[in-house]
Amino acid sequence: MSLKSVWRDWRVKVHDILEVGDGNPIGRVVNVFLIVLIIANGLAFAAETVPSLYDRYGPEFEAFNTFSVMVFTVEYVLRLWSSVEIPLLRRMPHWRARLNFAVRPMMIIDLLAVLPWYVYLFVPFDLRALRVLRLFRLFRLLKLLRYSPALLTLKRVIADEYRAPLGALLLMMMLMLFWAAIIYFLERGAQPDKFSSIPAAAWWAIATLTTFGWGRCSAAS
Repeated sequence: MSLKSVWRDWRVKVHDILEVGDGNPIGRVVNVFLIVLIIANGLAFAAETVPSLYDRYGPEFEAFNTFSVMVFTVEYVLRLWSSVEIPLLRRMPHWRARLNFAVRPMMIIDLLAVLPWYVYLFVPFDLRALRVLRLFRLFRLLKLLRYSPALLTLKRVIADEYRAPLGALLLMMMLMLFWAAIIYFLERGAQPDKFSSIPAAAWWAIATLTTFGWGRCSAAS
């Protein structure tokens, strides 16, 4: 077997693992790992905004963020490399197939989820610009949109009868963290007592998502 054939076989295997997912045993494991990592990133991102937690576990948060960036970078590169095996792109020249694949919405989200980390690594920023760059980490939550078939796998692993509730819970958590982070960065200066951290802002997000009413929640607290 020639080196070119071996290279192509590996590329096909990578494509099957990352893109077929649920139909590939290794792909199921990889997808579940990536889903758990994405959710853990959202929770860690929120926890970092709690001063007492960051003061105590700051190095651990940064190490976990670096590890996550490395994993998501490898995932992005492998998806781009193996994209020439997608049936609709096989007839194109490899460079064109990969370019076509790279501009797809989910690939742009994948790129934005890791690119700010590399930008900050090589270009110094002031504190305000750094906060804006950190906000781009929210794109990691949007990566869950790719794994709708894999979410079914994750739910089956936990308990077959809890498929719908678990899927709804993950979606609610993703929306809550997403909007809590946005309101935290927008309102922390104006209302530091109510939006002192992302978990604090999550109370506002919960009140909004459940339609309970922000004014009523504030009065209750």
